[in-house]
Amino acid sequence: MNKSRSESMRLFYALWPDDDTRDALVKLQVHVTGKRSRPENLHLTLAFLGEQPLSLLPALESLMHKLPSEPIALVIDIFGYFRRAEIAWAGPSEVPPPLTELHRSLQEELRSNEIFFDDTAQFRPHVTLARKAAPPATIAFPPLSWQANRFTLVQSTTSPSGVEYRILHELCFRKI
Repeated sequence: MNKSRSESMRLFYALWPDDDTRDALVKLQVHVTGKRSRPENLHLTLAFLGEQPLSLLPALESLMHKLPSEPIALVIDIFGYFRRAEIAWAGPSEVPPPLTELHRSLQEELRSNEIFFDDTAQFRPHVTLARKAAPPATIAFPPLSWQANRFTLVQSTTSPSGVEYRILHELCFRKI
C-alpha cells in the first residue's frame, strides 16, 4: 500500500553545526564548483531514513535519548568527492571514536525498533558543500574544529526554490 505524502515525511538524523562552524564551512565552499548547499542546510548526516510514516515520529524522537550524548570533537580537514552522485564535500580525515560510536548506536536502535534506513553505504562522515560538482582541486585548508553538540531529526522537503530542511527534534549534548 502506498503512503500519501500527507501521511509520511522524508527524514534523516544529523549533526547540526553551530553558527561559527557553519560560517567556516561556507568559506570552504569557494573551493568547489557546482550547486552549492545553502548555508542553512549544511550538516553531517548520521542516518538517512527516507520516507517514514508520521506515526513513527514519537519513536524516532524517543530513540535519540537512548544514544551516547557527549559532544564530539570533529576536525574537518579534507575535501572529498562522491563521483557517482557528483558531490563535493569536506570532512574529517580521521573519524573520532565518539562519532563512530554514535553512528553505530543509532544504527542498532533503528534496527531494534525495525525502522528502515539506508545502511547500504559505508559510513563516510562529511558535509556536502556542492552537488552537480566536479572533483575539488587538491587544496589544503586550515583544519576546521567543530565541537558537535547538536543531534537532530530533520525533515527534508523539495520546493521550487530547492531542498529545505526543518529540524523536528534536537538534542543538545552538554559542552565539554
